[in-house]
Amino acid sequence: MISPPKSLERIFIFIGKHSTGGSIQTLKWSTWDPDSRVAHLEVFGGYGGSSHTGQWTEPPGCLWLFLINLGRCCDYSYRFEFSEDYRRAEILIEANLCCCCCLPIPPCLPAWFVLPGSCVRFEAIQADEGSNDGTDWVRQSSICGGDFSYTYNLVEVYQEDGSPGRFHADLATYAPASMMISR
Repeated sequence: MISPPKSLERIFIFIGKHSTGGSIQTLKWSTWDPDSRVAHLEVFGGYGGSSHTGQWTEPPGCLWLFLINLGRCCDYSYRFEFSEDYRRAEILIEANLCCCCCLPIPPCLPAWFVLPGSCVRFEAIQADEGSNDGTDWVRQSSICGGDFSYTYNLVEVYQEDGSPGRFHADLATYAPASMMISR
């Protein structure tokens, strides 16, 4: 069983056929509430929070350059709500939607809106085979109230102390040759 928050400091890569495949992320600078088992992460940075900078990478390109900056202005964030045994996490999307409309409201306000689960839902479940330590997660998505479907695996490439992780050998195979870091 994982023991947050130390296990949240690992570096993970997304493995799968998805628009974010090959991305690298960590929850090292997320905020952690042990009583509610909730981690909060400003994905691309934003207003407030513990880090003010992003913790995510994406492949280079005009689309991701736009989306990273839009995400920063909207304080696009994830709230990870872990189950009691830490084998499952519901991932809620939070944002400041003011930057998405034409109102004269400045961007970079704190996230204040939680996207309803009827629009989109994410979850991460520890993979059944060989993962009871948080090194391999199956990420699933549900769109418009539909059933969950496989999105990608989120696997540990570096441990919290910086040493190679369980899936370190996969890093060169799945990570793009270059990537943008949301800082």
